[in-house]
Amino acid sequence: MNKRFSTFLLAILLSGAVISCTDNDEKSNIRDCDVSTTAYTTKSDGTVKYTVPKIGNSEVTTITYQGANGQVTVNEPELPFEIAVNTKAGTSINVSAKGRTSSRIVVEYNFTGTEGGETQQNTAECSNSN
Repeated sequence: MNKRFSTFLLAILLSGAVISCTDNDEKSNIRDCDVSTTAYTTKSDGTVKYTVPKIGNSEVTTITYQGANGQVTVNEPELPFEIAVNTKAGTSINVSAKGRTSSRIVVEYNFTGTEGGETQQNTAECSNSN
């Protein structure tokens, strides 16, 4: 009986060690991210669409983008985030996000000019592997 109890106790201790290692690995897999696209200065009036998709369990705490009248920061945004903004020629467009993820945080803008067919797209990401 004592041998059975010792075996049972050993099994419980080993399973506890495995569970605690798994929990620590998941917690250490979360990364703080501060990601930003490359800025682009528009040559014509147009519309820029800013996008931050929901990917996995990513938590985005702030999104900052160039609005019609200057820089705009959205705190605790709901994901997916998407907004279209009319811009003037000479506007520097950019989008950034801060948050935490065990997968990826992606930011993107797509600009389309109203004259001359000017287009510009830029994407940036922060992932747990880079």
